[in-house]
Order: sequence, then C-alpha cells, then structure tokens
Amino acid sequence: NGDIIDVLLSSTPIDPRDLSKGVTFSAFDITARKKTQKELADSEERYRIIVESSSNGIFTLSTTHDFTSMNAAFESLIGQDRDNWIDQSFFDLIPPDHKKKTQIILEQVLDRQEDTIIEALNIVSPALEKHKICEIKLKPKFDDTHQIIGVVGFVKDLTETIEAQETVRRVET
Repeated sequence: NGDIIDVLLSSTPIDPRDLSKGVTFSAFDITARKKTQKELADSEERYRIIVESSSNGIFTLSTTHDFTSMNAAFESLIGQDRDNWIDQSFFDLIPPDHKKKTQIILEQVLDRQEDTIIEALNIVSPALEKHKICEIKLKPKFDDTHQIIGVVGFVKDLTETIEAQETVRRVET
C-alpha cells in the first residue's frame, strides 16, 4: 500500500567460514512496537507533567519507608531539595510523638493493601521554621504481579487553613 514502516534487519552468513557464499537477510516489521513505545513515552511524559504540576505534594516510599521520589510541591512543603531526601526515612519528617501512630497506619497500608488517610499529621523538617499540619492519603503501590512494592502518598498542607480557623475562633471568643 506504499506505507513506510519501521523494520529490524538481521543478517546471517550462509557459511560462517566462507562469507563469499553469501548472506541471508531477514526483515521484521517493528512498526507496531515503535508505535507502542512512542505511546508509552507520551503517556509517561503526561504523567510526569501532571505530578510535577500538582499543587499538592506527592511522594513514593519503599516498603522500608524510605523516599523513592517526590514532586516539587512536596519538596517545597518540606523546604529541602528532594535529592537530599531520596533513600531517607519518611519517619525523619514525623515528630516523635506521632511516629508510633504513623508507623502503625503505614504498616496497615502495606499489609492490608488498603488506602488510608492520615488527618492533621504534623510534619517537621530541619529547614522549616515551624511544623506543617497535613492531610496525607496513602495508597499501596503494586508491581505487574500485584505485589506491593511501596506506598504512594498525596499530601495536602492544612497549616494555613487550621491557623485561620484558630484565629477566627480566638476573635469570636
């Protein structure tokens, strides 16, 4: 039909000891594979743009609770460069009085494979002047065989909202 296609060429000598006897060539149509690879790359780029453009923080953790990735909004929330946090423990951001409860919730996500929301969790970071109050939704992250390989977290900073509510309460009383 005259369409241009992508091919993978393979050549094999008829007699490897005597190349003068000739070579056979095989051509494999890889047009569909190339199209699928482009669609996957395009999809990954759209996903990356969505995650990086989100005003809410997004992070991933390993099954050992270490950060494996985070978006710009989460990086801004904790006030430090994300490269400093990759492979660092999620619990390094949690105040001591909240660690036990947070660990139990995180283990429930990993064990029960259920989404969980942690409301009004305090987050501290050496770069922050004060703690942040956040809502964090945790979802298990699965591989192709449906085995849990970590956790995805979605973070909403509630600090300003809660502070505004407290100010209104003080003014009203």
